[in-house]
Parts: sequence; structure tokens; C-alpha cells
Amino acid sequence: DPYGRFGVLECLDYAWYESLDVRLYGSFALLQLWPELDKAVIRSFARAIPAADATQRPIGWYFTQGRGRVEADRKVKGATPHDLGAPNEVPFDATNYTAYQDCNLWKDLASDYVLQVWRTFKLAPTGEDLSFLAECWPAAVQALHYLKQFDVNDDGLPDNGGAPDQTFDDWPLKGVSAYCGALWIAALEAALAMAQRLQLELGLDTGDEQHTFSGWLEQSRANFDALLWNGEYYDIDAESGTPVVMADQLCGDFYARLLELPPVVSEANSRSTLKAVKEACFDNFAGGTLGVANGLRRDGTPLDPNGTHPLEVWTGINFGIASYYRLMGEGKTAEAICSAVVTQVYAGGLQFRTPEAITAVNTFRACHYLRAMAIWGLWATHTDWETIPGAERG
Repeated sequence: DPYGRFGVLECLDYAWYESLDVRLYGSFALLQLWPELDKAVIRSFARAIPAADATQRPIGWYFTQGRGRVEADRKVKGATPHDLGAPNEVPFDATNYTAYQDCNLWKDLASDYVLQVWRTFKLAPTGEDLSFLAECWPAAVQALHYLKQFDVNDDGLPDNGGAPDQTFDDWPLKGVSAYCGALWIAALEAALAMAQRLQLELGLDTGDEQHTFSGWLEQSRANFDALLWNGEYYDIDAESGTPVVMADQLCGDFYARLLELPPVVSEANSRSTLKAVKEACFDNFAGGTLGVANGLRRDGTPLDPNGTHPLEVWTGINFGIASYYRLMGEGKTAEAICSAVVTQVYAGGLQFRTPEAITAVNTFRACHYLRAMAIWGLWATHTDWETIPGAERG
């Protein structure tokens, strides 16, 4: 590998490298400070996507549901891996170390990969690197085609399968979901932008891909609002009937706007959603003193008082959501969210072991967590991507 290999552990409790769904939020620091290392990580995923490993492994979540031993391939060809492996094996060659869920079925990872390719290309302080974009393009195409096969009803949008199959890996979604659907639309916009640049500037023939992705995009956009918009915010999914406001439902719109792609949703719908999220998941949850809970009823009460992920405040998700508020010009809300989380981390003595999750009952989980570096995204949106001295050297 002429570029070398680099990886950051998700955390010490989940000790595998560069979990892609987590670095969607947590890699802003690497991108802004050491962009060539960020490219090395993305290239590693580009090499891993076409690979396959038919080793059978038991999937942990099914044991927690009393369903016994359910096995799956470690890595399916074309699937975007969750991670680049673990230090106790052969990382970068043996990917998808985690087996709590079957990550070959996840509905966010392909979109996460495509968005990070385009983000690194557009925003690296070293400037736009067309050779990097060309290296990552075949894997981006393969990843999107793989994910499209989960569009079971041909509405243009991949369907979640009912087992947790996205970054909230203890939170089942069913059918088209706001979180994965918005990421998918943003990723298609990014893929179209890639295809156009590669054809115009390098002469690559990307006409077929542009035609395909444009068709998927038109269909997806037509159905996203029709299936999920309830007049105030987006339903968490189309089939479960779960009556909660999901705080990070428009991460895809945040990424689209951040990268100056066509927004996933209208400005009116974005602002209405952000208002509902603030009221339900922040203001009405511990009076705004803890941060934004992942998902609550519209009145701020929990759907399940014993739930895990919905009732947790995820530090990195909060910093990502705060960045979205900042991007939409709502700086006071962004500051309030960030301040609440930072205060809780410091008050709990966790400032040198920032966790993934904190709760209203003074518990925390997964220290030294990669996603928490999403606070660098807040810096970027606050300064309009002001270059940090020295970062232009890579």
C-alpha cells in the first residue's frame, strides 16, 4: 500500500478500527488536521467493499431476543464493511469484526462511504484530489448498487428490515426510514457530483452511472416525503408505527447542505423538524440540561421507559445535530446543545474519557469514543471551514 494504513479504534470497549457509521461524525478532526490520513482510511474501505469472506459467525443480537444461534457471512461482496477489523486479527484485510448485528444488512453504511468520499474530496485542506476520487469511484458505484437491492417495494428507497440495521444498532426500524432514506438521497447526489467531475475532468465514461443514479434519485425524492412527512417532522420509519421524534432523522440533509449538494428536504421542512426535535428531545428531556435524547414522543416522554438507545444522549450525535442547527443559522440552539453535553461530561469527570452515551440516571457507556470528535464539525460550520495552520501540508 503506497499510502500506508491508518485507523482509529471506535473505542476501547468496541475495539475495532474506523467504524464507518461512527466516523461519519467523528472523522472531522482527522479531515481538518491530517487529510492524507483521512484519505488513507477511505481508500482502505474502497479496497474492502469488493472483498468477500464467507466465514460464518453467530449474530449476537438474536441471542438477546431469545432466538438462538443465527449465523451470517462475515463479509458479503459489494457490502460496505462496518469497520476495518481489529488489532487482534489482521486489520484492513479482515474487515467487519463486529458481529452484534449482521452489518452486511445495514442500510446506512454504503451512503456513509459515498458521502465521506465526496466530503474528503471537497473539504480537505490540501485541495481537491481527482486521483483520490477516481480510486474510490468503483467502490462507490458497487456499494450503492448493493444497497439498492434492499429496496424491496421499488419505491427508490432502501428498506430497513426490522432488526436493527443502522448505526443505532439496538433500535429496530422497519421499511423506509427517515435516517437511512435521507442519507441515501444525499449519497446519490454526491455520487452524481462525483460522476460528473470524473467525466468532465478525467474523461471517465460515467454516463451509465449518471443515468442510473438520476433515476433512483428522482424516485427516492418523490417518495421520501410522501412516505414519511407527517406535517411537522419525519416519521422514524414507514412501517413500524413507532410514535417518536428521532433526533438525528435528517443527518443526510445536514451532509447534503454541508457539501453544497441539493438539500434532501425543503428549508421549511428542515426548520419544522429541527423545532420538533428541540422541543421533544432537548427542551422536554431533563429540561435541556443533559443534551438531546435520541428519540422521544412528541411531548418528550419515552416510548419505553426501559429503552436503551432512544433514551441515551449520544455525545457525537449531539455535536452533529448542533452542527446542523449551526448550519441552518440557529446558533443559539447549537450552543445550548453543545454546552449541555460538555457540562455533563465535565461534571461527571469524563473529560479525558468522553463516552458515546450518557443518561438521565447518571450512567455512561463506551468511553474514549470516536464519534464524540464530531465536535470538530461544529468548529468547521462555525468558522466556515477555516483552515487550521499546517493542515494544508496533509
